[in-house]
Amino acid sequence: MSHEQGRAQGSFAAVVLIAGLGISGARAAPAPRDVENPFPLTNSTPVSRERSEPPAEPEVYEVEVQDTERRDEFGEAPPVAEAPRRRSRLQDYQPPPPEPLVRITASGGYDDGAAPIVQVRYDDGTEEMLHANRGPYVAAGVAVNALTLGDLRVGAHGAASLKWAQLRAEGGSVTYTAASLEAKARAELRYLRLACGMTYTVASSISGTGTLHELNADLERSLGLVGELGLVSNALVNGGRTRLTGGVRFIKQDLTDRATGATVSANSMGFFGGVEY
Repeated sequence: MSHEQGRAQGSFAAVVLIAGLGISGARAAPAPRDVENPFPLTNSTPVSRERSEPPAEPEVYEVEVQDTERRDEFGEAPPVAEAPRRRSRLQDYQPPPPEPLVRITASGGYDDGAAPIVQVRYDDGTEEMLHANRGPYVAAGVAVNALTLGDLRVGAHGAASLKWAQLRAEGGSVTYTAASLEAKARAELRYLRLACGMTYTVASSISGTGTLHELNADLERSLGLVGELGLVSNALVNGGRTRLTGGVRFIKQDLTDRATGATVSANSMGFFGGVEY
């Protein structure tokens, strides 16, 4: 094999290898035209020797976005409305109207005393009793609002009350009556009220009629303690000025017979309801 034939075969082998890798470019030497492509799947389209131009850069289009937001005459955007938030029970609470300096009060209730002061026994063996400080009562008074600190109100309340209880028998009856004065300091926080003070029984007596006329007694004046725990609600009248009250109360007191000097415990517990204007 001559030197030229070896060079031609070397050039041919190089061309076939480059064509098989699919790489296009300048060839070292022209390949014979009658050589078949050993890689039928490769692209055999002739490639131009001229260098291809780089692809043109894409055109950039500038688009002006118009501000469709509505603005006022000063060029400011309106505030964005916030979504409504769920209100809590504390936020739903509405404070009561301004408290007047003076209120007129009226109330009534029932006290249950445990100590018996009168005992009536019938022929059939049954018996009935009157108890100290037991019975219904009514009261009227004046309340003064001394200090208001937000929802806290501090004041005083004075009232006069009348209590009575009656025991009926065949041909007669016996009645217990007591007239008292009360002075209390009270504090009110929203709907809750606490009051404590003194109660003074001005006059109390036991009086019998008919077959029970012998059951008569005058009781000494007596000083005791009174405490109340109640609720206050604004009524839907007079712009909330009229208020309804209710709760429980406790009295610690002793009653003494003026003639004999005998003393009985007149402690009682009861309930009350009232109105304030």
